[in-house]
Formats: sequence, structure tokens, C-alpha cells
Amino acid sequence: MIQQSIPLARIPSDTDEDPIDLAEPLVIDALWDAEENEFILSNEKYHLLGTAETLYDAMREIEHGVLFLRDEYLREDDENLTKGGRELKSRLHALFSCGDE
Repeated sequence: MIQQSIPLARIPSDTDEDPIDLAEPLVIDALWDAEENEFILSNEKYHLLGTAETLYDAMREIEHGVLFLRDEYLREDDENLTKGGRELKSRLHALFSCGDE
């Protein structure tokens, strides 16, 4: 397996708006699994995982995961979140501080 890191500084918006700039690049670990003939992308800090036959499709899974976390955690009231959920919300707030919420 070949492993590299890909900095993700901008993600496509889930609407027709401009792409979303992240406050800091999200480091995505990228592996090519020749045995399975697929890319495996991940980020431990945000518990993201994307797998696909093409790097583009695997990255799209990661981008959708980031948008899902934004929608689920940034818009949720703190009292409805666990301690871990509140910590994740805080990290997401910092990640999206220069972009749209």
C-alpha cells in the first residue's frame, strides 16, 4: 500500500453556493489498496472515511462526511449532545469559522 496525506482546504457546497473555505486544511490520509483496487481516505480527528475505485470519488465521500458533521453538530443545541459531541462541535466550529455554517 502507498500512503500519502492530502490537505483539504476547501469543500464544495451542498447547495449552488460558492465552495466553503475551511479555517485550516483538513489532513486526509490517503492509501491505495492494490489488492482491493480502491482508495481509502481517512481523517482520525473527525472520524471520516471514504473508499472508492477513484481518488475523486473517495474524496467526494470525505467531503460529504464533513458536510454531514457540520449539519448534524453545528446546528444542534449543546444540551442535546454528549460530552464527545460537544467537543466535536467545538472542533467543527473552529474548522468552519471562516466559512458558512
